[in-house]
Amino acid sequence: MAAVTERDVTRTAAVEYGVPSALIAASALPSIWLPDLLQLLIPAVALVCGLVLRPRRVWVVWLAATVAFVLVVLIWVLLGNDLPKATEPVTPSGVLTGAWVYLPYFAATALLPLWLGRWLRRRLDRVRTIGPSSAA
Repeated sequence: MAAVTERDVTRTAAVEYGVPSALIAASALPSIWLPDLLQLLIPAVALVCGLVLRPRRVWVVWLAATVAFVLVVLIWVLLGNDLPKATEPVTPSGVLTGAWVYLPYFAATALLPLWLGRWLRRRLDRVRTIGPSSAA
């Protein structure tokens, strides 16, 4: 049996945590500049990531996606740009304060569907492994 190297572990972690985090953050970013209806992409992408990629720890994916989202918005504001949907000027401290308000919202729209997708995938795998019951 081949030995597992550090490179293999890093690659696995990147696929298991990095890819779903990037996909979820990327699905959340258009809602800043485009119509609010695009926020429905967040739970859909999270559910698909849970079904397909099955991250072991969904909170890591949720936290990484949240941090990535907040960093992109913070960099956008630090570069001197205004957020298009903001009703008043946004400051970097306002972005960081708003991030705390954003955490429960992102938990409901990303963490819950991600967990649900992973749970459904485990259920489907268990049904396939056990097979149909022979109750005749």
